[in-house]
Amino acid sequence: MIIKYKLENRTTSTGTGLTAPACINDGGYFFDTDDTLIGYSDGTLDLGSTCSELTASELETRQLAIHAITPIMKEGDTHIDDMIEMTDAEVSAMIQDWITSKQGS
Repeated sequence: MIIKYKLENRTTSTGTGLTAPACINDGGYFFDTDDTLIGYSDGTLDLGSTCSELTASELETRQLAIHAITPIMKEGDTHIDDMIEMTDAEVSAMIQDWITSKQGS
């Protein structure tokens, strides 16, 4: 499942601090200025109060909205320091590739 979540202050085996909710198997993707992140959950644990499930379409819409405000950049063709803005189609493809990679997790 694709999950939008906020970090939680909780105690884990490594100590107490901000961490992904217990339901997140693979997280830390696609930060937004509202302090939410995107992660993947296998659905074995309850989502909890800081998590909400997104469809693939909702994730793509979210990322395109973020991209419209804060463009996602990519390396240019001529030099590593030559950063250029990704197109909407490239952002959509990146999101679809991410979704595909998680479905095999």
